[in-house]
Amino acid sequence: MCGICGIATQNQIEDRDAAILKNMNAALVHRGPDSEGFYRDRSVALAMRRLKIIDLDGGDQPLFSEDGTIALVVNGEIYNHVELRQKLEARGHRFSSHSDCESIVHLYEEKGERCLDELRGMFSLALFDSRRRKLFIARDRIGEKPLYYSRQGEELAFASEMKALMPWLKNKGVQVDQNAFNLYLHYGYVPEPLTAINGVRKLQAGHYLVLDLSDLTFREEKYWDLEDADPVEGDPVVLIRDAFDEVSRLIVRADVPVGVSLSGGIDSSAVAVFARRHYRDEMHAFSVGYPGRPENDERDMAEGLARKLGFAFHEIELRAEEFALFFPEMVYCMDDPVADIAAFGIYSVNRAAREQGVPVLLSGLGGDELFWGYPWVAEAVRKNLTKRAALEGNGRYHYLAEAIRWVYANIGLKQAMLNPGHIVRQILTAIKRERVRLDRPNRFIFYDERPNFLSGKRFAAEWFPDDARIDEDLIFSFFESDDWEDVPAKISKFLFATWLQGDCLVLGDRMSMGCSVESRLPLLDYRFVELVMGLRKAMPDHDLGYKRRFIDALHGIVPDEVLDRRKMGFTPPVLQWYMAVVTMYGKRLEEGYLVTHGLVKNDVFVRFLRQAVSGQADLAMAYKVILFDMWCERMLGECGHGS
Repeated sequence: MCGICGIATQNQIEDRDAAILKNMNAALVHRGPDSEGFYRDRSVALAMRRLKIIDLDGGDQPLFSEDGTIALVVNGEIYNHVELRQKLEARGHRFSSHSDCESIVHLYEEKGERCLDELRGMFSLALFDSRRRKLFIARDRIGEKPLYYSRQGEELAFASEMKALMPWLKNKGVQVDQNAFNLYLHYGYVPEPLTAINGVRKLQAGHYLVLDLSDLTFREEKYWDLEDADPVEGDPVVLIRDAFDEVSRLIVRADVPVGVSLSGGIDSSAVAVFARRHYRDEMHAFSVGYPGRPENDERDMAEGLARKLGFAFHEIELRAEEFALFFPEMVYCMDDPVADIAAFGIYSVNRAAREQGVPVLLSGLGGDELFWGYPWVAEAVRKNLTKRAALEGNGRYHYLAEAIRWVYANIGLKQAMLNPGHIVRQILTAIKRERVRLDRPNRFIFYDERPNFLSGKRFAAEWFPDDARIDEDLIFSFFESDDWEDVPAKISKFLFATWLQGDCLVLGDRMSMGCSVESRLPLLDYRFVELVMGLRKAMPDHDLGYKRRFIDALHGIVPDEVLDRRKMGFTPPVLQWYMAVVTMYGKRLEEGYLVTHGLVKNDVFVRFLRQAVSGQADLAMAYKVILFDMWCERMLGECGHGS
């Protein structure tokens, strides 16, 4: 596990460029505290920081081909490296290390860019082919490992984290994009491939980029898509159980101690149980809780399972005052602005793991996104199937039926009977809304009904300057498509491409790497994801109930008390935590980045902040803008554009 960065230019790499690259690499030291490596050619320079997990003595990077014409730096782990090595050695390749990543070099020698087809794991990589004068940059299929890039003039730079681009971007005129801020207000993060800063993008999950160093032109191509999974027939229980067991066998490979981030929920419990089957050394489990052990405190449940499995158990109690004090450092650590209060718990678990000498931590992240763990997502499938029928001309009573359903769900039958005139008006309004939906045949019903999305829309309308240039279509573009053929697959793709990648995976990677811990996610192994999606195509599962297909596969292996437990998720005392942050930092925003750089109307915004500090405004939104403002101050201040 590492951090990587690099600079490419049409001109000669100068000593000045090498000095900038050294500073870029230094910004990634938390991702790799154990060693560093550099490579320099006349037009490209690469660097990396290493966290030693496999081949502790011989796996330093860059890695090279036998003839030295290919140089590689990688952030991540290749889980099937043992099997790949056996095949490559049988075909005559000579390895110089036992690194899990060296197989990439030899695969590239044989297959070029299609080497990615063979890799099973999480990674972002940069490979320089000196014979072809090409720089090959790629990211794993699901998007577990990040990669940012920016082109300015005759140069292109990339890095594992945005903060590592700042030495290169310094004084280049970058600033916060108003449309990105608008996206953030709606989503709570900036969906990929966009970032909060203009001129900086993320390489999308499942994509690679080939840069021609002769003229600095590049092509970005997709090599994997969630929707392309082939239908799978068979017994879901057997197939899912066997596939998850195989993933668990591969994912515990390490030359250092491995632990589990364990709640009382289904996903992390399944990860712990299956990992125990294949990991023979002592395992550690880490769990968070809250003062007074409220109902949503899962420590007792987690400890019970840990004891059954023979794990060493460690608990971390999260306090609002500690969260507020740590907040500025947490914002900088997360690298992207992400208004998810779960960040503190994720960081605290990984910090505890590092303190216990456990640099690899397994997590159940991804289970909710893969197995319909959010009821509103399965409901979105049903709504869009209805919309598809209406668009195809089969929904003769679509307007009325959907309108009545909406009124009943949101107002209730008893209230309707008490005020029939009001209900008629509500039905007419709902019918109008349904007609508007059908007037936008490319737009799926997805985030546009979510409370946070609607809140973002309202506050953006109130706060933004009258002359702000806002692309309203951009807000909805992340759940639009011309293809209505497979609605469940499309909804899954939307969820992966937005919430999973923009929030969950950002926090999972940055909070763990901020503690120099490698986070591994068995439920997001791409072959396991393809299996679940293939079963979904052959046998739709959105109406089966909460995680039904996964739960059925776990029966008899994971204890029944875990499988029968109601979902709680990470639920800290949210209002208390929000208030602690708003009270401590809210007044700073009156002269903060958003105000001084004209992204908001000063009078309206400051009035909202003062109301929030006194507890009389939307605390969740106040927390969201405090985080964004603090992120701007710290990140852009480093490249010469703070307030």
